Amino acid sequence: MRIYNKNMKKILIVEDQKLIIKSLELNLGKNYEVSSLSSFAQAASFDVSKYDLALIDISLGDGSGLDLYEIFKEYKDIPIIFLTANDEETTIVKALDMGADDYITKPFTLGELNARIRKVLPDSLSFKNISINAKEHVVLQDGMPVDLSIREYQLLEIFIKNKNKVLERTRLLELWETDDEFVNDNTLSVTISRLRNKLDLKELKTIKHVGYVLNEE
Repeated sequence: MRIYNKNMKKILIVEDQKLIIKSLELNLGKNYEVSSLSSFAQAASFDVSKYDLALIDISLGDGSGLDLYEIFKEYKDIPIIFLTANDEETTIVKALDMGADDYITKPFTLGELNARIRKVLPDSLSFKNISINAKEHVVLQDGMPVDLSIREYQLLEIFIKNKNKVLERTRLLELWETDDEFVNDNTLSVTISRLRNKLDLKELKTIKHVGYVLNEE
């Protein structure tokens, strides 16, 4: 199954449990282009060159995810996060020594997995159903492009990078200003209001007489 948007980062899932595949597709598909394979045999002959990240189950029914890692690395230096039900230290150390970027032990929460993916893909920022491709300055909500002004985009990026932190208005103005243009307090208020409305961003709270905070909880 593939969930597609040309601006999304591409993630390949190799996992033999159908329920896990379905859950990952539904969750990750909001912010990434997702493809899934359910066996070692399928994955071993699959072209991974177009993908930005692979999630690989170490214990596939017909082969080892560690062996698959070596096959993938022959074609592209793709970041790998291993999914494993095996929390033995020797297995984890072997995976990391081979060069894996990270691992996560089953059962895991989708929140934890998303955090690990964001760490491996630093050019991709996300908040709930919103994702930002920082290189291309593209904003997606539920996988659909959102038209933001330059100033709205800049503020959104600042808030997502500083989730759960109170940002004072003076600090926001400092981060937001350029050498070419002065930004006043009223412009900041109007732009934040528009950003809230466009993205239905109820989590962006005003702290009276102080500033703003984007609450993830």
